Amino acid sequence: MDAVQVVEFLVRVAGTGAIVILVVELAARAGPAFGGIFAGLPIVLGPGYFFLLRDQPLAFVVDSALLSLLSLTATQMFLLIYVIAPARLAPVSTLALAATVWILTALLLGAVEPGIATGGVSFALATLLAWRLGRGFVRPQAGRAGQRSFLLLLLRGLAAGLLVGLISILSSTFGSRLSGALLAFPIGFATIGLSLHRDLGVIAVTRTAHASLFGMSSLAVFCITLALVLQSLGASIGFLLAIAMSVGSAAFALALTRRLGGG
Repeated sequence: MDAVQVVEFLVRVAGTGAIVILVVELAARAGPAFGGIFAGLPIVLGPGYFFLLRDQPLAFVVDSALLSLLSLTATQMFLLIYVIAPARLAPVSTLALAATVWILTALLLGAVEPGIATGGVSFALATLLAWRLGRGFVRPQAGRAGQRSFLLLLLRGLAAGLLVGLISILSSTFGSRLSGALLAFPIGFATIGLSLHRDLGVIAVTRTAHASLFGMSSLAVFCITLALVLQSLGASIGFLLAIAMSVGSAAFALALTRRLGGG
């Protein structure tokens, strides 16, 4: 492992661990809507593409971004499970079911040719479907206070970060499409969901997951922007523009979620 890979690994570990801790605290203090939207920011996906742009040709990164966009459809199904299942299943069982649904959905999407139109339409339809189906499972009252152990939360964040770092190191050997799919796997929310479910209860995790359905739109915007502008604007400007567009879409998603009663 060379110096660049070591830095990439450490950044992914730190980034993932930080967002896990921040979102759990946001969900507890500021409400599930804010926590759910924050979960959709490219704090995990962003570092992956930052280093991918340093190591790979632009065409490779564009192909990866298109596959990540398509794979976000599977992420919406992952989040739908987190809206429906926590009231019926234990935290680990919920996570296992959500991960299985993501994998099965991603395999089905393998038959679809990735592109901005196909990925965008697929993501939009999945978002609307999951939002409508999930509304009946979201209770309006606040969740229980719960006892949160910062040490356990830190360990869960570190575990998620280590997994993300390992995928980022290995993804360069998998090709553009598999790399894009792996980068889009919701590793961050997997640990966020587990922490919320165990520490704050069913209502907190379901409300946060429901709000995250619109929050994921910022990741879709990030991927679409990369695919559209990298070839013409170059790596640095294209990446910064994708980050800016993603943050702007997250702000819009937060306002929309609150207007629709999502937290």
